[in-house]
Amino acid sequence: QYQSYKGLPQLTEAMADFYQKRYAVTLNPEDEILPLMGSKEGIMHISMAFLNPGDEVLIPAPYWVSYPEMVTLSGAKKVILKTNIKSNFLITPEQLEKAITPKSRMLILCSPSNPSGAVYSKETLQKICEIVTKHPRLLVLWDEIYEHIIYAPNEHVSVTSFPDMRERTIMVNGFSKSFAMTGWRLGYSAAPEHFSKAFNMLQSQ
Repeated sequence: QYQSYKGLPQLTEAMADFYQKRYAVTLNPEDEILPLMGSKEGIMHISMAFLNPGDEVLIPAPYWVSYPEMVTLSGAKKVILKTNIKSNFLITPEQLEKAITPKSRMLILCSPSNPSGAVYSKETLQKICEIVTKHPRLLVLWDEIYEHIIYAPNEHVSVTSFPDMRERTIMVNGFSKSFAMTGWRLGYSAAPEHFSKAFNMLQSQ
């Protein structure tokens, strides 16, 4: 018997329960969570669903090697935001604000970062989110695959915990890193229903 492309209900319910307990974020397991063949598939689906030729995607550097290539495959333009050791390899709110244009469609954030391991503080994320919310067309792809690999005094803070960010954020996560389950190819996305429906159509095919 074929299983639904949305996966087992017990799995999506467990994921929703995790977000409720850890971040106080309420997700509908049926319509807002989508199991994936690794988070990498999710990022590709998101790129294909929301990016069009002429769109710009803001990518902090150093970055995971696949981000810019997925953007290119979607037909959009990658805009690399270079960082350095002085900023702990993290973008600054000022840098982000200067880089946003009317063509900016998506900001990709990964914290803890791949490959630097740098972590955005709550204060910095709050300022970044305040800038993002000024631009109605700008979405955030929030890659938190390394959320459990973090060391004191750092802490993992979700961008969805800030005002007006829940409805414009697409979260991607998985089990390969934190739980050493690389061969299982199991990941998931979590996003508002109107976003999830868009890449559900891709997943179903």
